[in-house]
Amino acid sequence: MMKIVNKRLVGKLNPTDIGRVITVPTIWSDASKQFIREAAIKTGIDNDQLRIALEPEAASIYCRHSPVDASTSETELAISNLPIGTKYMVLDTGGGTIDITVHEVQ
Repeated sequence: MMKIVNKRLVGKLNPTDIGRVITVPTIWSDASKQFIREAAIKTGIDNDQLRIALEPEAASIYCRHSPVDASTSETELAISNLPIGTKYMVLDTGGGTIDITVHEVQ
């Protein structure tokens, strides 16, 4: 991946420039999260470049920052995110639980 990316970029991308996020179920214990962190470190991922995120949090951030509307005119392409005041719900089902969170863009 690094070879391909560096062929296409102006400048150079170093492995230390890349952060990693591993999502885990909300119901996981701290011990389970620590296990997954240690496993990732054993694969060569630097602890400073690693984040553990809960699945519903990751889904909410994805929803908040994903383009939801695209429009074109003769002169421009506009892609917009959720505008201020938008309310959205994230439902995370699986593993015997359902996590429901409601957010409002501030």
